[in-house]
Order: sequence, then C-alpha cells, then structure tokens
Amino acid sequence: MAWDRLKRFLSRQGEKAEYWTMVNPTDRMVRLYQELASQKGEATDFVVFDETMAIESSPLAFFHTAIWLPELKTDVTTFHTLGMSEKFMPGADYLAELCWQIRGRLKRKQQSLCARYLADEVAYPFLNNLKLDWWERIVDAGNIPLFSGCQSLLIDTDLTGKNPQLMTEENIKVLYLYPLTPYEIHLVSEHDRADFLSYVKDENIDLYANRRH
Repeated sequence: MAWDRLKRFLSRQGEKAEYWTMVNPTDRMVRLYQELASQKGEATDFVVFDETMAIESSPLAFFHTAIWLPELKTDVTTFHTLGMSEKFMPGADYLAELCWQIRGRLKRKQQSLCARYLADEVAYPFLNNLKLDWWERIVDAGNIPLFSGCQSLLIDTDLTGKNPQLMTEENIKVLYLYPLTPYEIHLVSEHDRADFLSYVKDENIDLYANRRH
C-alpha cells in the first residue's frame, strides 16, 4: 500500500529525533495520502511534526507533511499537509489541508525550513481563533523561507487548474498558499480576484518563485 513507504521511511529516522518523530497516521491521513499518491505518485519525503516540537501549545497532536520533488529544476516542489483536517478551524464548517508549491528542486535544508514554516501556518488559525478560506490572506506572514521579497500570503484554489480544490475524503478543502509582495497584496486588497489573476497573467508573474515587485 502507498502508506507502507512512509512507515519504512519513519523507521529509518530514529537518530533525527529533533526533526522527526514516530507517530502512526490516522485512517483519514492514510486515505488522503493514497488519494494524493494516485495523482502525483509516491512522495519523495515526509516530515512529521508533533506537539512536543511546538514552541507554543500545539492545537494538533501531530500532522505530516508530504513532499514531492520535481524531476526538472524548473518545476515546483510540492508540500502538502496531512492531518490539519483532523480538527475544524474555529468558525469553519469544513475541514482543510494546506498545499504550498515552490519553484525549483529544493535541497534538504530548504525542504526542512519550508516544512517548518508550513507547520506554523497549520497552527495559525487554531492559535488565533479564526478560519482560513479561499481568497483570503495572511497580511503579516513573517519571514517566508525562500521568499525574501514577499511579506504576505494569499490563500486560494490551485491557480493552474491542474490540482484538486477538494479532496474526496469528506470534501476537504485544499488551501493553496501564494507568497505575495507588498504591491501584490495591495492589488488583492483593492481589486477582485479576476483583476488580480489578469495582472498575474499579463505581467507573467511567477507566484511560485521569489520576487520583489
């Protein structure tokens, strides 16, 4: 089965206790991963976070992040959470998982930094008593790894139209993260979605890569 690879992978990570932990996935996490694996193939790596690794009180006992590295340097590395949907966000009547795609084939240290940042975004709505949804934004997104020119995050559907917006398991929403520059967040704030997407297309903006304008 698809999840067997994760179990074998975790069994080899005992010496990396600071970054990895031995936590068995829930049945839902297994089903979600199997759905993703059927679309993307087997994940390249997994990062597993649990409450003992959190600086603040963790809203989730544990969750996994699956990583898919691209075959080409110009393609995107994909990070997809598995486990955020174990709990409803405050005020939400839907469950959700996060997906973050970054241009390039990331090195191991870069993968670790990005996975840890994604872990912060998983905790964000629970710790701040709010929900995240499509076409919403996190204005102060902190230091976004590999995106020094960006300060905010747009949350939306998959803008390529190639990846699922909903996972069949209980219609879980996939919330895609897009780092934005200050000017881009101004456009998102002052204009509608169609105008923003027209700007991205007309200006040939790569939302998966760092930029400063």
